[in-house]
Amino acid sequence: MILWIDFLIHILHTHAQSLKQLSALLGEAKLVELLENLNHTPDEKHLISLSELSDQSIFYTQLEENVQQFYLSSSLESHLWAYPFYRSIIESGLNLNTSIETFYPKRSEELVDSVLSQAQSWIHRIPFPSHLQVQAEQVAWTPWLRWRAQTLQKLGRRSITFIG
Repeated sequence: MILWIDFLIHILHTHAQSLKQLSALLGEAKLVELLENLNHTPDEKHLISLSELSDQSIFYTQLEENVQQFYLSSSLESHLWAYPFYRSIIESGLNLNTSIETFYPKRSEELVDSVLSQAQSWIHRIPFPSHLQVQAEQVAWTPWLRWRAQTLQKLGRRSITFIG
């Protein structure tokens, strides 16, 4: 069983890894410049519809403590918090203390693939320099592939190749 809070922490951790990899490749100043020009709106076709509302303020501290352990600069941390999929979950008012299986019984792979589609969409919107496009997309995408395998394993599912 995976709680939404743990699911979100794992997503934020993966996104932080992606940001760190891109920062190492491009330099933090260049990456921040590219991210500043991004529209941080979630890709509507990949958004997950969530309806249960609750007071989740008790979980913000837990999220913040975990993010501090990622050791991101303040600039990269602000972009981490702006990550569209994370924001869509937080802004939905979802009870973060419930299991993801509550909303997606027998469809958890669909949820995982939706998260990957969001990540892929985010990566493709970054205007990387043309000579680094392929390499930048690969370093940004690799943490998400690991995330998928780990998440499916936690859900008791087999990791099958994702085709996006």
